[in-house]
Amino acid sequence: MNPTLSTYMLHANFYISEKARNNNIDHIYEENSYEYNSDEGVVKLPVKILNTLFIDRTHSHWAFGLDEEAKETVGTRSGSQKIVYHKIYRAADYYKEFADELPAGVVFAVNTKKLSEQPPYKFPVESLQSDCDVANAAIKELADKCDGIIANPENIFQDIALLAHYALTETRTKMNEGCSAQFNPGRDDKEFKEVLKKMNDEMTYLTNATTFIVK
Repeated sequence: MNPTLSTYMLHANFYISEKARNNNIDHIYEENSYEYNSDEGVVKLPVKILNTLFIDRTHSHWAFGLDEEAKETVGTRSGSQKIVYHKIYRAADYYKEFADELPAGVVFAVNTKKLSEQPPYKFPVESLQSDCDVANAAIKELADKCDGIIANPENIFQDIALLAHYALTETRTKMNEGCSAQFNPGRDDKEFKEVLKKMNDEMTYLTNATTFIVK
């Protein structure tokens, strides 16, 4: 929990196996980088700003905590030749660590809202959209149900638990039947599978959460 709305930095560290055929990390660098303004114009850096009231590892996973050093070498997963592990920093520690590497005049946004101005939780509909209309409709249904729970939070934890069960049974079945290659032979379901995993992660976050902003 971050009641002061302080800024933390989630930095991506890239590791390459000695067995890798090439050392090019452009693809994973792009996936783990964000745009920032600087004296050099817009630059992409492998760091994400975290300054919300709740900072959780479901949405922003890190391998190395605030007071841990990022390792120089790590073990590899089976078959993985290029791996990304994140470390979370306090803003001051981050500036100190990367002072010689940051572009001149780079601007990292700070949270300008007061604690009382923090918005209620919103189910992340936009980030869970895919190329399958059936899945999109199912996600919208979950979002509507979640909005209803947040608007009437008297039994929020019981209602969230019921929503999670519904999502991981009925919603998941409906999405698989309408979007997966298993039920739709020949369909490219890569994007759908990524969304399905994100939905599972979001429901895990909701069921594990101990606090929600409702207003």
